[in-house]
Amino acid sequence: MMDMLTEWVGQIILFILFASIVDMLLPQNSFRTYAKVVISLLLISILLSPLLKLFQIDAEALIQKNAVQ
Repeated sequence: MMDMLTEWVGQIILFILFASIVDMLLPQNSFRTYAKVVISLLLISILLSPLLKLFQIDAEALIQKNAVQ
């Protein structure tokens, strides 16, 4: 449990460092806005990854189960 938590926090820290470097390298134009949106969505997915692992559902099996009914 503790290993998973430290790995998750490490991923967040590395991503924030990467995102800040990318933010500094981008020019001041409309492309920067789109890049920030993508970076924000990636950060949200990293933040939610423990919940997704906790509630991991096999979507294919669920679809087949519903198709049979």
